[in-house]
Amino acid sequence: MRAKRNGIGGRGRVALSCAATLLAAALASCDDGPAPPEAASLAVSPSSVALEAIGDTAVFTAAVADQYGDPFPAVVAWRTSRPSVFTVTGGGFVRAVANGEGVLTASLGELSATASVSVAQRPSAMDAVGGDGQAARQGLALAEAVVVEVTDARGTPVQDVVVVFAPADGDGSADPDTIATDAAGRAQTSWTLGDRPGEQSLVASIAGAGEPYARFSATALTPEETADSVGIVEGDQQRVLRGRTLPAPVVFRVLDDAGGPVSGARVAFVPSAGHGVANPDTVATDEDGLAGTTWTLGDEPGPQVLVAAVARADGPSARAAATALTPEEAADSIELAGGGGQQARQGARLARPVVFRVLDDVGGLVPGARVAFVPSAGHGVAEPDTVATNEDGLAGTSWTLGNEPGPQSLVASVARSGGPTAQAAATAVPPRVPVADSIVVASGDGQRAPRGSTLPAPVVVVVLDETGRPLPNILVSFAAAPGHGQARPESDRTDAGGRARTRWTLGEPLGTQRLVVTAAGRLSAQVSATAVVRPVTNQPPTVDATVPTLLLQTGGTSVSVSARSLFSDPDGDALAFSAVTDNGSVTQVAVRQDTFFVSPGTGTGSTKIRLTATDAAAASASQTFWTTTLPALDNSSYDIHIADHTETGLSADTLFSQAVGRWEQAITANLPSQPLLSDFVFDACLERFSVYAEVDDVVVFVTIRDIDGPGGTLAAAGQCAVRRPEDTGLPVFGFIYFDAADRSGVWADDLYDVTLHEFGHVLGIGTLWQSHLVNPSRPSNAGADTHFNGPRARAAFDAAGGTTYTAGEKVPVDNRAIVGSSDVHWRLSVLGDELMTAVIYNDADNPLSAITLQSLADLGYTVNASAADSWTYASARRDAMAAVRRGRAVHMTNDVSFESPVMVLDEDGRVIRIIRR
Repeated sequence: MRAKRNGIGGRGRVALSCAATLLAAALASCDDGPAPPEAASLAVSPSSVALEAIGDTAVFTAAVADQYGDPFPAVVAWRTSRPSVFTVTGGGFVRAVANGEGVLTASLGELSATASVSVAQRPSAMDAVGGDGQAARQGLALAEAVVVEVTDARGTPVQDVVVVFAPADGDGSADPDTIATDAAGRAQTSWTLGDRPGEQSLVASIAGAGEPYARFSATALTPEETADSVGIVEGDQQRVLRGRTLPAPVVFRVLDDAGGPVSGARVAFVPSAGHGVANPDTVATDEDGLAGTTWTLGDEPGPQVLVAAVARADGPSARAAATALTPEEAADSIELAGGGGQQARQGARLARPVVFRVLDDVGGLVPGARVAFVPSAGHGVAEPDTVATNEDGLAGTSWTLGNEPGPQSLVASVARSGGPTAQAAATAVPPRVPVADSIVVASGDGQRAPRGSTLPAPVVVVVLDETGRPLPNILVSFAAAPGHGQARPESDRTDAGGRARTRWTLGEPLGTQRLVVTAAGRLSAQVSATAVVRPVTNQPPTVDATVPTLLLQTGGTSVSVSARSLFSDPDGDALAFSAVTDNGSVTQVAVRQDTFFVSPGTGTGSTKIRLTATDAAAASASQTFWTTTLPALDNSSYDIHIADHTETGLSADTLFSQAVGRWEQAITANLPSQPLLSDFVFDACLERFSVYAEVDDVVVFVTIRDIDGPGGTLAAAGQCAVRRPEDTGLPVFGFIYFDAADRSGVWADDLYDVTLHEFGHVLGIGTLWQSHLVNPSRPSNAGADTHFNGPRARAAFDAAGGTTYTAGEKVPVDNRAIVGSSDVHWRLSVLGDELMTAVIYNDADNPLSAITLQSLADLGYTVNASAADSWTYASARRDAMAAVRRGRAVHMTNDVSFESPVMVLDEDGRVIRIIRR
């Protein structure tokens, strides 16, 4: 750039010269020669410079010219307007200091010229300065940030450069993935590795440019590779019977080198040689680094060891210890299981064995523990005196009482020092002579017949002692009132059932006539009948009484039924009787004179019998009744007998028979057979029936009836007779009925599981829970924490994973306060697809779990826990919901019936109490 002095030029120079000439005219003439040169202009080159790195330099030059345009030698002064951006030396040498813009000025006297200078750093290099070469678990963030530094060409950091962090495909993510450099030229991000193990990479580059760039690498480790230590958390130092599963799971925690939990690491559980088995033997740690297993100890008593090791070569490990106890060491308590409270003559053996149950400290059964039986002084002898408990923890003995009448006691103790003990009591009674106490008219009272005719049915009375037992060989006399006819025979001795009988021919007076019955010379009863006029025209016979269902026993005696007690003829005509059976191999029937004889066949099962009475004019009347023939007593196992009154052959149906067999497999020990009073008519189980057999172990009446139409209640079940609580309290008779409207469709698809479920109710599941049911929801406590607190069921629930259930007490029971459903099933929201919840799933296994079997053990049954289906708390709800999605669910609505009262029977079959629910 060239600059000129203000007001000075060529023309000025001429004028000044002439003026000087005029002033000097007197001295000399005018002189026109050139003036001396002087600086007249200034220019700077180049006019602008852009610098791209801190420390970059540039050289500017200044050109000075004189008034004649010729170069004028001079030294100019240089200055910068932004010394923070660039500096300048006296020779026009410029150096970049910081990013920015400024003006460079050259000056000479009054002359000046300028040039522009800009400094804008250009990224030239990018270096990885932090976070490279780290290792972390696959899928997790690296411990240190990934850091790059961006510099210009002279190595000075560059600020506000946008850097992009991009992991390779599948190698995770960066957060943030785009960020500007700071004042130090650095940018950083957190790199979360991808899920694949091994080497992974990430590239950092300038946004929009791609270069320069920096590459990082990291190693993604498997959970096993990150594991640094294993420690026992719970379940150490437990004690349990040898060969048994520990009551609590053994749980370990896996940690990394920073002490944090490692999830997903596979842990192998290996008991030492002979120290049992772990199930499962390999488990992946959860989010808290925990992995656990169920440890079943080996058979040798003493210390045992379980090693938990991370599943990699040289993986860290830890140990758990447990102690396998001998049966005697494991025994924590002993309780009376049966045979207590009996009576026998002094010096006589009790009718039933005295049985004790040995339990461990969590209520589990202890097999193999030796139990010693010692009667108190003078209280007889126990044979054998030492017995080892069976697989169900039971040990029993036969107790022969001492000769002194009154209470006697037997002590049972586990055979070890300080072992637990329990006691049974019995009463020794002296012999007594039974005495006739009452007469009961069994049949034949209140009949109607033409005057002068013989009543259709005989008059039958029963003589009883003061305890209600029938007395044989008692003389009974029958005497009609004056004019009221005659009894033949006039006397009769009672038979083995305490019965005596006669036929009464009425006198001529119309109306009420009377017959007096006398027994043992001092007891009396009265029978009445009504004498009517004989009709002129023939009338057909009438059915006056019906035969109840008869339960017989293979090899047992026949049952005689008086035909005249069942039929009569209004005209007083003589009647002929006939009978047919639907299946003679099950039950046979014969007629001799006016008596029907019903006899058990060689086979077992149910059939129908038809009885007919015909008068002389061929008019007739008929009735039918069911019979069931039970097999001979079998005390080796638990047996369920079906009285199938459906006319559809349900008991012979393969699935139905399989359901019965499934329960017989689960319940292993026989119950004492139950004798019944002959000729006694039970009105229960929605039936009228008489029993001429001993029941071993339960009889279930199965019928089809109209309930509530299609789609409602599918089936229902219950009991109608149970043993005394001091015996076992368990069922003798039960019933199941199906809705006739649901015989096809749902029932056909789900018959097996539905029947299996209903038999569970007959056996006592839900129906006999009263002593173990806590906080019931019915009638008005919906939502209560209803639960079954039997110790064996609770232990089974915990063993199936229920230790993690914390929503209430165990085992949770249906708490919706619905009659026939709540308080009698397991809670659906917790136990899901288990067989004894209130839903049967069409597309699921509906497992019969150990929880249900052990609830039966809590009621007094002896069960085979290994017969249970596999079931876990963790999968129950999931499997149930999956079944709902795949198919339909059958809701067992109102399937526990309270229609029939429950009779409590004593050891002789007498009804001692009736429970109405």
